[in-house]
Amino acid sequence: MIRHAVSNLFFLFLLTACEGGKEGNSPLFEMIFVRDGRGLFRGTGFGMEKDTVAEMEAGNIIFSDALGIRIGLDAGPGRAASLDYFFAGKPEVLAGIALNLSMRDEFETVALYREIESHLMEKYGVPDGGFGELRWRSQEVDAEVILKLDEAKTAILLNFVQREDRKIM
Repeated sequence: MIRHAVSNLFFLFLLTACEGGKEGNSPLFEMIFVRDGRGLFRGTGFGMEKDTVAEMEAGNIIFSDALGIRIGLDAGPGRAASLDYFFAGKPEVLAGIALNLSMRDEFETVALYREIESHLMEKYGVPDGGFGELRWRSQEVDAEVILKLDEAKTAILLNFVQREDRKIM
């Protein structure tokens, strides 16, 4: 009887844990996708001027040069994250975004990859490709969105690239 009760409690715990994952996002996901309800990524969008992006990311800028702005993200122990915004034209406007995440734990990396995949599917629909390399072509924001997982399953790359036919010169 006790064993049956413990078994039921364990099942209930697993069910609750799974349900909890659907309701909310992980803290790492939230840190990466802050302000993502607006714009292309983190409240930004192609064509946005460099100064505006710099104001939005104030306090996180590691460096800024002729090519773009590098943002430092505190991903926590055992993780490294960098976010690069690339600019083109006069005035300098946003033309590309690259997020690089490195993590120690394969399971945590795959879980975050799946979380990002789910978010992007909600936002842009069904992607081309398969697990480990997915690609969305959005007419709405004139972007190609690329999500990659390295072979070791310890690194994620997320790129937002302006579509070639709408590229800013």
